[in-house]
Amino acid sequence: MFALTARHLKALESAPDEAFAYRLVEHVRLVFATETDAIEDQDLLQRVRTARERARELELTTERNIALFIDLGFGLGEDFESRPENKRVAALIGDITSHEDVRIARVYLELSRQD
Repeated sequence: MFALTARHLKALESAPDEAFAYRLVEHVRLVFATETDAIEDQDLLQRVRTARERARELELTTERNIALFIDLGFGLGEDFESRPENKRVAALIGDITSHEDVRIARVYLELSRQD
């Protein structure tokens, strides 16, 4: 008889998450080609995973919003939300009293005004 163990279930649960991480790597390689050219695949994958977890800590849950958060990390720099020059962006993205879609939209609107 075949029985799924907790280890099997954990592996099955993490598969979509890993697939998403690999899609994000492809995305940032395409969109941020210059910024990622010198980064090894495994290093880039780890950076994406770390940023994905930070996004989740900020209660960003949809793939779209997580991807947009990761884009911010490549556009503004790694750990952008902890830098003093991004204080306003950090406040907007960290305002968990607002819906995540609203927070992301506000961040991108704020950045468009800075240009």
